[in-house]
Amino acid sequence: MRINNRMLDMVLAKKCFSLSYLRKGGVSPQTIAKVRKGKDITPLTVGKIAAMLGVDVTEIVEQEAYPRNCIRPSTFGRIAKALNVDPVDLIET
Repeated sequence: MRINNRMLDMVLAKKCFSLSYLRKGGVSPQTIAKVRKGKDITPLTVGKIAAMLGVDVTEIVEQEAYPRNCIRPSTFGRIAKALNVDPVDLIET
């Protein structure tokens, strides 16, 4: 899971907290660095951070437009074109 930095910053601002609040609450500097770089962290850690801030997890996580196991329509079209096939021929039934 990824935490949305903009949303995290808004929650921190609303609560008048800084990132040091998370460090004092037990979140490691390495984890905070991962969050700031937009890298995945464990759902457990996301839950702990949300609980520390008194918000629901959905208020701070990235909302993916497409699930990770799905291909975006534009990518799907490019793949079909590169293979010189009709996109319909690539769909599993």
